[in-house]
Amino acid sequence: MSNIDIRGGLYRMIVFRSSLRRLVLDSIKLQIDAGIPIVDVFKALKATTDDHTLKRLADISLSSTQVGQPFAARYHSERFFTARDAGLLVAGEQHNALSALIRLMSHSDEDDQSFWGVVVMSNAQWILGFLALIAMTMYGVTYERLMTVGRGEPAQFFQLGHWFNENIGLLFVYLAGLVGVYLSARYRMRGQPRLFANQLGLFTVYDSKGLAELCDLLAALFSGGTAHRVALEIVYDVFSDRGQKRDFLSEAIYSSLQSMRQGRTFLEALGEHVLDRASLTQLTLQAPRQTGDEFARAFRSLGVLARYNTAQTLKVTSAVVATACALGLFGLLLPLIEVVMGTNLDL
Repeated sequence: MSNIDIRGGLYRMIVFRSSLRRLVLDSIKLQIDAGIPIVDVFKALKATTDDHTLKRLADISLSSTQVGQPFAARYHSERFFTARDAGLLVAGEQHNALSALIRLMSHSDEDDQSFWGVVVMSNAQWILGFLALIAMTMYGVTYERLMTVGRGEPAQFFQLGHWFNENIGLLFVYLAGLVGVYLSARYRMRGQPRLFANQLGLFTVYDSKGLAELCDLLAALFSGGTAHRVALEIVYDVFSDRGQKRDFLSEAIYSSLQSMRQGRTFLEALGEHVLDRASLTQLTLQAPRQTGDEFARAFRSLGVLARYNTAQTLKVTSAVVATACALGLFGLLLPLIEVVMGTNLDL
């Protein structure tokens, strides 16, 4: 991550906060829906606000429009928005879909469908309790001789403590290796192996979340009348890493674009590289004439289904993590109770 990205992240966290960004976007959307030109929106913002950050935002927006650029052309370089969000705003203005894309950006701030938020944070008490008990088990070895008074075999509690103390470094290396292999496979795996991994549930959350975002973006673009190939080019620009190695979804979108250049239709290209058979069938049934309005409704429906699948997978994963931590706590507590009750002491 570059220094520019770090400074931009800090700026959006402290100065141009998420709540302020959302307020600005919602205000722009309301005024655009009322038929007010985007230039007049920022002129009114500059004239009425006393906030230095909002005045700067209005100045940058107006200066961009005066030289014939989209109003959000400098939003990323000036640290107001991420590259992806700035790209969405530019695409929305250029393709008559700004209101729909702003609604999409505001909605994405509401739903937490991340593994960290749903699985880790919701089970923080179980995870921290399990780690704390492991630490207690390791620390208990220090008092082994004092508690056993030098007689009797060490309790199971101390045996576990010895094992953790001897193998904790190797255990961390092993877990870090597993995480590294998973992340590498999630980034690199393609084709049939990817489909097989999805059937096993390995990348379901990641791929379903990406598919939902893709469908929502396509629905917003089609609602503004964007042509099929142009819409796919826009989503590729949004999903690509801008010169870096492409991930699974951006590479699949790129392959779909190549297929369309070779003469395949929009749905044929997506079905070959992006969509599974069930999703392709749903789109074919809901958009028989393949018009923009039909595609907008069909992709919106497919996005809802993908988000539902993501939420269900996260719910199941969260339950599995909570159960595993509870069983681990129970397994570690039993020998600790044994020590406290003195059942293994030979006095």
